[in-house]
Amino acid sequence: MIASGTLNTNEVRWFAMSRTTLIAGIAAALLIVGCGRGPKLGDVEGVVTLDGKPVPYAVVIFVPQNVNPRVPSFGATDATGKYSLVISRDRRGAVLAEHEVQILTEKMSKRELQDLKETGAQVNTEFVPIPKKYRADGALKAEVKGGMNQIDFQLTSQ
Repeated sequence: MIASGTLNTNEVRWFAMSRTTLIAGIAAALLIVGCGRGPKLGDVEGVVTLDGKPVPYAVVIFVPQNVNPRVPSFGATDATGKYSLVISRDRRGAVLAEHEVQILTEKMSKRELQDLKETGAQVNTEFVPIPKKYRADGALKAEVKGGMNQIDFQLTSQ
């Protein structure tokens, strides 16, 4: 989530607050969706690239705007940058609406990488930082309609 370099105190507070808010939002969304049928959804899949190269193992979050409830959808890219969204464990897709989109990557420590490798999990050792211009609120948007939505993000570092 954090690009290489040093962080100032405000960035650390924002990062901690954003992560806590995100976790609370996802938990609330799972509760809302788990109670009843939930909102109408469109299937969403796509590819995330940076300068034409896939962004592997990133978290992709769609947060609907101007609808109630604002139930986020999330997914993760694979080694080729492909992702698909879910709204809960048993429901694929995203709410039919305009969405603000967040694409997050996180650099793991050597210890975390070693622990994961010991479990036999596939581990991404190449960290691809998302440029700051895409991490701002509202920087990435997408509209989800009924049916299948192919939503690719072709990011550039310049």
